[in-house]
Amino acid sequence: MNRIAGIVSKSRAITAEVVESINQVQQLTKQGKRQSEESSKLFSSILMSVQSSADRMMSAEKEMKLLSMTIGSIREATSEAAVSAGNFKESTERM
Repeated sequence: MNRIAGIVSKSRAITAEVVESINQVQQLTKQGKRQSEESSKLFSSILMSVQSSADRMMSAEKEMKLLSMTIGSIREATSEAAVSAGNFKESTERM
């Protein structure tokens, strides 16, 4: 009887250890899932930030091209105005 009581006692101790190990695994699994979800949210946020930055860079590039074209048009108009002013000066000097 004493031997059976010892086996039962040892079995209960082992069962308690198994239950404790299962509880630890469940806690670690929950923690891992939370961390994975947080990481996913962070990566989504990073992706959105990168996309937003890329969009702003493309917009800035378009604005720079437009500014460059505007400056080119002003340069051409200034050159034409200078030629016209020179022609006008010559015409008025002949009068």
